[in-house]
Amino acid sequence: MTRWRNTWAAAGEPAPPMAPECEGSRTAESARLPDRGNRESDGRRHCRSTVSIAGLALLLALLGIASRSPNALASFWPANAVILGIFVLHPRLARPLGWVSVLVAFMMADFLIAQTPAASSFILNTINLAGIAAGYLAFRSIFGAHIDFDQPFSIPRLCLVALAAAAAQGLLGGAFAAATSQQPPLTGALDWFSEGFLSYITLLPVVLGAPAFWRGERRGHWWRLSLRRAARAWQPMALLGASLAASLLIGGGGAIAFPVLALSYCALRYRFFVTAVVVVLFTVWATQAAALGLLPMLASPMDVQGLVSLRLATASIALAPLIIASVMAAHARALAQWRFMADSDSLTATLNPRGFRREAQSLLRRLHADRQPVAALMMDLDFFKQINDTYGHSAGDSALVAASNLLRRGLRKGDVCGRLGGEEFGVLLAQPSIEQARVAAERIRASIEARAIPTPGAEPIQLTASIGVSFADPAPADLSSLLRSADQALYRAKRGGRNRVCAQRVEP
Repeated sequence: MTRWRNTWAAAGEPAPPMAPECEGSRTAESARLPDRGNRESDGRRHCRSTVSIAGLALLLALLGIASRSPNALASFWPANAVILGIFVLHPRLARPLGWVSVLVAFMMADFLIAQTPAASSFILNTINLAGIAAGYLAFRSIFGAHIDFDQPFSIPRLCLVALAAAAAQGLLGGAFAAATSQQPPLTGALDWFSEGFLSYITLLPVVLGAPAFWRGERRGHWWRLSLRRAARAWQPMALLGASLAASLLIGGGGAIAFPVLALSYCALRYRFFVTAVVVVLFTVWATQAAALGLLPMLASPMDVQGLVSLRLATASIALAPLIIASVMAAHARALAQWRFMADSDSLTATLNPRGFRREAQSLLRRLHADRQPVAALMMDLDFFKQINDTYGHSAGDSALVAASNLLRRGLRKGDVCGRLGGEEFGVLLAQPSIEQARVAAERIRASIEARAIPTPGAEPIQLTASIGVSFADPAPADLSSLLRSADQALYRAKRGGRNRVCAQRVEP
């Protein structure tokens, strides 16, 4: 409650006066000081970011090396894909210093765990960086600055990025394997390619999709989860756990495909980012279970052909839920756009009567269940017909747009407002006191009164508005009674002389 009070109080306070400043009193040297400080600050931030990405690269490389079998590549190497995703999200890090720091971190990991000779470590990790660079260039040429997983073809196009990065690693890695061991070049190339493709196609969606997911979760208040919704959310995970257990218990050549149905179910029920995280968990499970002998996919830890087959099979299985989740996200976005068009007023961009009643009833239902207070506002522009008759309908439309903008500006995020018809607007405020609702309505009224609508070749239009406020604590279940009470308060304001606010309580 205090948060709403502070928000509304702050909105009504005048801006503090600016300190006087003598023009020309700053010398050229002093004028350059802030720029120099900004450059130094940017440099420090860049150094901190470089150190951070080097530390992350070291940690991921240590995890990957720990999954290696003797004289073999890691069964799952997360470092390259994560670093590529970070470089894509933060291009300022993809500078020479960033690349060098990642190379040094990879070589340090080799030295700390595998005791790899410096020359071999340098070549191996240069191959890793070549794959990251190929993926970075491919992403920029295909997607540009960013990827939108709400587009149905985003995953197939991301496959091209993964193929480019994995192919660069495969070509260089195969040549290195042929030069340093008895391994045929094709076998070495497939080994490097399959390891790279699996990590890129499973980890890039998580890294690139995380920022949009967390922004959406902060807007959506993810902690407000009912027990029923929580139980439904766990159903796909329960099915996935059962299918993974069946894979281990039954075994056989097809055991790795048992979780396909459960992964597809996750894609249908979860958002894209959550599905991508589940896919990564499945990938780690599949590769590690095979490496430990729990899945009969490898004849021995040195079975390169079996390991290549396992990686490509896992990548193929992982692609299915990712594509389904992307298509579902695109479908949900299209539905949201269509709903917005169906529920919005084309002139003022607020909700139309149908959309307002749907959104307001949904908010009221939540407030009623939590026994929270609610307030409804009914606002009517005074003498609006005279504006249309005197200045024309174009001026009247401009007045409606200006009033709706001022109305929305005076509300908080989460409040519901819409145009109910003609010059009448409705608002539903969540969890106010009656005094806070009255103050909010008064501030909206004053802002409309202070706004003059310019008209070509005539005096500016001076708008005023009458507002009725109804308050209920706790919120009732029925929206109609709340709006009816606000409408009664609105008519009291009109009968009292217009350009005023009247408020009243709704008795339970």
